[in-house]
Amino acid sequence: MNKKKIALISAGGFIILLLIFVPKLIGPSHESIAFLAFENITRWASLQVDYQSKHNKVGSLDDIGFGGYSDPYKLNNRCKEKDCFKFYGKFTPGIPAVGFGIKGSPGTSRFCAENNEDLGKCKAGNKWCVSMDDAGKLKVSEPEDKSCKKLTPNFSKLR
Repeated sequence: MNKKKIALISAGGFIILLLIFVPKLIGPSHESIAFLAFENITRWASLQVDYQSKHNKVGSLDDIGFGGYSDPYKLNNRCKEKDCFKFYGKFTPGIPAVGFGIKGSPGTSRFCAENNEDLGKCKAGNKWCVSMDDAGKLKVSEPEDKSCKKLTPNFSKLR
């Protein structure tokens, strides 16, 4: 082989190594951290849909078997806070109609992720939420901040 081919192969190998190891050295992207919110909310929605289809009502985090959330970035100290996101749920059980003109109200369940620190231009305190009622209607609420929306472009399509 001539020297140009050897140099080209060596440079190509070096570039491949950079592509593999540099992301590991600089940490995860803001998009991959924001995906954490999407991943946990999607898991909550899937469990809630399954619970609602079996029981004709929504359930609490315990009822649906959510069992907590995962935040792999806190393990390697990626975020300054303990967690990159604050996850929380709210459950309001339905009240059955009792007759005599007294109407009941459907139950609702809501799950949100709020970023604890800035993710690039997406400022801390933005919320990604999803809620469901006893009828199985799923409602998505994404941050108004366009910089945050860009981090999770498929969030609004969650159904």
